[in-house]
Amino acid sequence: MDGPSVTPEVISVAATNGVTAVDIPLVVNSPDGIAGTYAHTQTLDFAPILTLVTANVVYVGRGCPATQTDPADPYPSGNLSGQIFLIDRGLCNVSLKIDHAARAGTTAALIGLVAPGDAIPFSNGGETQFVPSLVITQSDSNSIKSALASSAVNVTLSPANAIPLAGNVAGYSSRGPNASYNMLKPDISAPLAVSLSFGTYRLNATQTFRKKLVIEITATRLASIKSQTSTAMQRTRAQHLHSPFWHSTITSPALLRI
Repeated sequence: MDGPSVTPEVISVAATNGVTAVDIPLVVNSPDGIAGTYAHTQTLDFAPILTLVTANVVYVGRGCPATQTDPADPYPSGNLSGQIFLIDRGLCNVSLKIDHAARAGTTAALIGLVAPGDAIPFSNGGETQFVPSLVITQSDSNSIKSALASSAVNVTLSPANAIPLAGNVAGYSSRGPNASYNMLKPDISAPLAVSLSFGTYRLNATQTFRKKLVIEITATRLASIKSQTSTAMQRTRAQHLHSPFWHSTITSPALLRI
């Protein structure tokens, strides 16, 4: 995590998830050895889970299509249509992996991380064909791979199992400790409407277009937060207008205790 504004006098605001934000757990139906609900997952905005999907899992490795310099990662032989692909992260865009899997007939995709840590979100790199998809942790992915060595693994992805995230700090929001001032930031939180998308640009007229990530935050929401925070600060200081001790370093923590 990167660091938010850490100036003691500044009230920094964290972005929280809106009312529509949810996580959808992975439910493993069989085999019994790994059956259960795995909640440490991450949904993908460009490949949402809108309907119930239940199917057997097939592990397909990195699942990247061919490029000008690299051959395609081979899928297992046989009829893969209607199964859920377990795909390792790495080498190419996650959206490209899912697009490639969708064209091969998969009914859904699981993106397994290849390093320890929480499941993380990914953005669309410009692909167009998707199936319901879910990012899972390395440990959960490894459990499925181990079980596949001796039996079929059947899983369910369902929006009916959604876990609401409203009010939780969003993954894209800066937060964390600061050793210099011995404090935690940000100070308060508020829901922000954020849209992640890919735009294009080029450095000069002769260069081809390249992709860049565009983050759009609702301007009215930001203006509202700034206005409310500023008004509260002004009113707090106005109550102690004639006190020399009520400068910004005192007003900020006092306001946060209201």
